[in-house]
Amino acid sequence: MSAEEFLADVEGGLVPVDCHDHVLRIAFIYLDEALWDGNGVFDVVEKLHARGWSFGEGELRFNRTLDIFYLAQLAAAIYRSSAQLTGDFPSPDDFQSFYTTHHALLHASTWRSYYSTAFLTQRTTARFYRLPDLQDLPDSDSPLGLPRQRPPAHATKLPRWAHSVARTHRRQPSLPLATLTGLALSTLETTIARLRTAHTSVPPYSATQGRFWLEYMGLGSPGRSGSAKAVSREAWEPNIFGILVAQGAYDVYAWEAKYSAQLWEASAARREVAEPDVDGGWKSEVVWCGWPDGGVGVQA
Repeated sequence: MSAEEFLADVEGGLVPVDCHDHVLRIAFIYLDEALWDGNGVFDVVEKLHARGWSFGEGELRFNRTLDIFYLAQLAAAIYRSSAQLTGDFPSPDDFQSFYTTHHALLHASTWRSYYSTAFLTQRTTARFYRLPDLQDLPDSDSPLGLPRQRPPAHATKLPRWAHSVARTHRRQPSLPLATLTGLALSTLETTIARLRTAHTSVPPYSATQGRFWLEYMGLGSPGRSGSAKAVSREAWEPNIFGILVAQGAYDVYAWEAKYSAQLWEASAARREVAEPDVDGGWKSEVVWCGWPDGGVGVQA
């Protein structure tokens, strides 16, 4: 049965949506267009819920975090299967082979490796999308859709995190800014603590650094380049943060304008936010330069 026929039958009530695989196939079909347009997975989860479909069962039914988790897993699998420079993407008709290839990312119990039941059943987690508390999501944001081979750079991690938080706030305007900020910082602190148990090279959590980057990325402010609606198509592309850094939109060392290296590094030892100790005379040498890669970044 083709994707078009299957979707028509389930939307028409001829085929019952009574298992994980059916919901997954429907979401895969919806993402064929939604992933590249509008609000991506956030549009798809609304579409699924409007028709009474969810990946969860029992108390996890219509759990927003769980449902968006599987949509994000589908997106990661789609990116891994795509040859973006040639425009070769998985077809909605190829669901079975796609599912077989990426079964480890998509099967009905995958969420248990990322979320604890206690965390997933919290009221906040059920209502608003939250990142996993057991391990990080699969990394699918490598250049040009290829597996990442280079070692991670700590200098970009907090700016990337703050960039994601700021975009999330523009998509969930009903969530109070103070609540979102608190969730973001507490999640960051928990994640860093978990990572440091296995990787001692990970810098400790710093409220000073976290709040600096949230402010730098404009959390709570209008978008840097127009309305949220105008930038929504580009805002969630998998490589958009890396592209913006390459273009000079962000300086990952912008903290040097307010903090000395000594205070910046020592700020993790204090719970309160440290006051800047630099007079502001520092000026970034990073300037906007358009497409330094000749435009190939748009294919990333």
